[in-house]
Amino acid sequence: MFGLKQELQKSVVGVSKHQGFSLFELMVISVLISILAIVLINRLLYYQELAEKADMEYKATELQSGLRLRMAKLLIEGRAQEYSKLALENPFDWVENKPGNYVGQFKNANPKQLPAGSWYYDLTRHTLVYLVRNGNHFQSGIAGEKQVRYQVKLIRNPPGVGVDQPFASIKLVLIESYQWF
Repeated sequence: MFGLKQELQKSVVGVSKHQGFSLFELMVISVLISILAIVLINRLLYYQELAEKADMEYKATELQSGLRLRMAKLLIEGRAQEYSKLALENPFDWVENKPGNYVGQFKNANPKQLPAGSWYYDLTRHTLVYLVRNGNHFQSGIAGEKQVRYQVKLIRNPPGVGVDQPFASIKLVLIESYQWF
């Protein structure tokens, strides 16, 4: 019996001696967790920027639809000759609900004083501007500026066509090209 008790004590002592992590194992695990965290944060930022791009493009499409509805209303009312007035209007006036990131309309706005990730309408240039927030993968036609600019453009009828209605259509067009991803 005494021999069995000594064997049990030896096995208990042996187990307690090998419990826990060595300093090296703890460092390896810490490095692996750090690498995984960095990869995860990088992916999150990538998808956040991708979502911003999708939202910006969706808003532009929504504004184009609002413009078409406005044109249809003028056409139905027999006021198609007033298409040219649309080129001077703020496109956000054509949609029922302005987005939360629309900050208003300004004369000679300084984009550096406005929050990133927001829309504004420049009354002087008659342009709609989106200020990019997450632009790690964004390249603009304007050197150093992270913004996307739109303007309402009139599309004229060819000469001799549509004498009573000189404008065939009107569109919300991109002013400078950009590349985002």
